[in-house]
Order: sequence, then C-alpha cells, then structure tokens
Amino acid sequence: MVNNFLVKRKELIVIFCISFFFFFIKWYLSFYFYSDEGLLIKVINESSSTFFTGDSYTYFHYIKSLADLNFDSLYDKDLKSNYYLLVPYGSIVFHSFFYKLIGNVSFIFLELVAIFLFITIFYSIFRLINLSKNMAVLLAVIFYTMPDFLYFFNNFNIAELGTFSGNFFNLRFPRPFVSNILFFTFILILLKSHIEQNLFANKNLLSLSFIFGMTLSSFFFLFLTEAITFIFYLLIFYKKDIFTVIKSNLKKIIYSIFLFLLITLPFFFLINYTNPDYSERMGIIEISSTDKIFLIKHYLYKLFRPKLILVYLTLIISYLFMKKFNKENLKFIFIFYLLFISSIIAPFAFILLSNKIAFLYHLNNTVVVCLMLLILMLVILNCNFIFQKIKFNIKTTNIFYYNNLQF
Repeated sequence: MVNNFLVKRKELIVIFCISFFFFFIKWYLSFYFYSDEGLLIKVINESSSTFFTGDSYTYFHYIKSLADLNFDSLYDKDLKSNYYLLVPYGSIVFHSFFYKLIGNVSFIFLELVAIFLFITIFYSIFRLINLSKNMAVLLAVIFYTMPDFLYFFNNFNIAELGTFSGNFFNLRFPRPFVSNILFFTFILILLKSHIEQNLFANKNLLSLSFIFGMTLSSFFFLFLTEAITFIFYLLIFYKKDIFTVIKSNLKKIIYSIFLFLLITLPFFFLINYTNPDYSERMGIIEISSTDKIFLIKHYLYKLFRPKLILVYLTLIISYLFMKKFNKENLKFIFIFYLLFISSIIAPFAFILLSNKIAFLYHLNNTVVVCLMLLILMLVILNCNFIFQKIKFNIKTTNIFYYNNLQF
C-alpha cells in the first residue's frame, strides 16, 4: 500500500512539473513583455488574447455575483427588480470561491490547476487502457498541446479540425476551461467503472452525480450527452437485469439523486426567476412544432452527408476489426463509441423534449469532439496492439533461436 502510494505521488509530481512548465511559459512571457500592466488588467487581457475565442472577461461579473451571493439582475442600486441573474455557477463556483479567498491572482492560480487536472485525467485514462507510464504522460501532453498544433497547422482549413481545436480544451474561461474538465472526468469515471465493473459502488455513483450536477449548471449541452451516454450504458451493459440491479442498489441511487438535486435546484430556481427578456437576449428562444420538424430535417440532412457516411463506415469496420483481432481492447473503446453515438442523438433529444432552444451549434461541436476522441483512441489502441504483437513475435523468435543454439 505504501509503495503504491509513493508511486502515485511520484507520478503526480512529474505531472505537476510538466503542468507548471506550460503554465510558467505563458505567464512569464506575459509578465516579461507587459510588465507595466496591473494584475487585474493583465487577467482581463490574457483572457482575451488566446488563439481561440478570447471572451472570458464577459463572464467575470458572474464570478463577482456568486462571490457576493448577489443575484440581482440589475447593477444600478437605484433600480429594483423581481428577477435574478442566471448564473452558470457550475462553471464558476471554484473561481468565485478562490476570488473571494485570494482575489485577482485566483484566475492565474486556477489556470495551473486546470492544466494539471487535464493532464492527470488523460494520464489516468491512458493508464486504464494499459499503456505504460511514460507513454501515458507523453500522450496526455500531446493531447494538451494538440488544439494549438491543429490551429497553426490546419493548412487545408478543415472545418472539423478547427472545431475540435477550439472546443476540445484550452484556457478560455469558463468553457472549455471548466466544463470540459468536468466532461473528461465523467469519461474517466465511467471508463474506470466499466473496466472494474463496479458502477454502483458508492464512490462512483456519488462522483457521477456530482459531475452531472456541476455540468448541468455549467454547460447543458455536455450534460445532455453525458446523460444519454449513462442511460445507454445502463441499458446495454445490464440489459434485462437493469431493474434488479437498480432495486439492489436503491439506497445508493437515492443518495446520488439527492446529491444531484442539491447541486442543481438553485440553478433551476435562477432559471425560473430570470428575466425573460434577458434570456432571449442570451439566445434562448421558444420554438413551435413546425420549427422542431424543420430542425430535425436539417440535422438528418447533415448527418447523412457523403463524408459522414464514410466516417460511419470506417468506424463500423474498425469496430468489427477490433472484435475479430483485438477483442481485449473492446472494453476500452466501448465507452468512446457510446459517447459519439450519444452526441449524435443529443440534438434530437433536445429539440424534441424542449420548448426552447439556444445555440444549437454547441451540440454540433460536442459531436466533433466526441468523434475526434473516438478516432484518436482507436488509433492509439490499435497501434499499441500492433506494437505489442510485434514485440511479442520478436521476443518469441529470439527465444526459439536461443533454444536451437542450445541443442
């Protein structure tokens, strides 16, 4: 137990040093070239000077509202309102807490935390799929730098690569800075639960409930994909035993639902008491049955474009290939296939179930992120499988040659 703890601690130290390196480069250059800027101005400027959409400063007022527990929708003390400001507190609660604790420097500190968490999460995912420690660290770093790499070297202006680079992960606050960390944590927990077959363990159920609650009150579009993935997983993995499993774990499930409601109920309260005009200005509009039919037809048309059909065929062939030649890795890739399928279903579920819509392109972005994750994991797993086979064949040949010499 002690040895395992020491190994894990050493790994975390290595990951922290790597994270600090990336963090240090960014802020050292900022302080070196713009040394005359005050800390507050620097934080604001850095939030709007990323390679991607730099509009983090537009969310700073939410942090101040939550830090002061003041959800008044007006900023003029002489005016009164019965409405509240709709604060996506799942994505800003940590910033609000540390802002209250240590002030403006909290924005800089939390960037280091985010980098560390991202690399740690993907390191853990790669270790779960049986990659070596060195390879897991290397791939986690590659995944962290990939958005910048694709941004600079997407010479053919492939739209999907541009979407992936802008929405996979960067330090734009609060999305994907916070929301995607929650999303990747969901993937890690579900993958670990699937491999160990202990989804209904207390730690896993409560962790997933916490992630669901925080994601819903942070970025609804990712929550929708998470929820559909989770439901499909239960139906596929437990099949006809699902009700028996639920009954035998009912107490744990009730605790998990309670935790989810505890996190999300304040958010629903704010939604209910938000100024309708403010919601409309934020892009939330009501839709009719005619609008729903139009949107569903539009999505169906987009889903069955020739290039996407080619992608689907490739993914099906890859799955069949793994099922025949690389079956031991199916349990690892299963979750990523499920995520991609759920991300495709999410827009239809949203349109059919909701009487309001907002910024549907976020659902498209989620599809691209899940698709790229699936493709990357397929490449990694298959390359690792081929490498292991070659390594095994070389070792077997050497043993055989050595034994012949003995005779």
